Amino acid sequence: AILATPAPAFLLDGVDGSTLVFLVTAFINSPRNTGSMRSELLMDILARLRADGIALTSPQDINLATRKARPADTSEELRVHPGPGATPLRD
Repeated sequence: AILATPAPAFLLDGVDGSTLVFLVTAFINSPRNTGSMRSELLMDILARLRADGIALTSPQDINLATRKARPADTSEELRVHPGPGATPLRD
């Protein structure tokens, strides 16, 4: 359970474009409950946002890619080309 003392804190930590970043600090009765308490707190925040009609934005772009496995080619050599200002690699 989240302890009443010291009181939990909910602070606006930053604004990045259209994103608000909050810092939530709370003390719990046992470190073993950290994961479940974090999940419970996040679910409660989401439920309260929905109840107040505050919608979260959905990602605008979702890119899914699949890559077919290809057989190992031991004859192919990997070459790395250094960028500007980098020390060239020896052949």
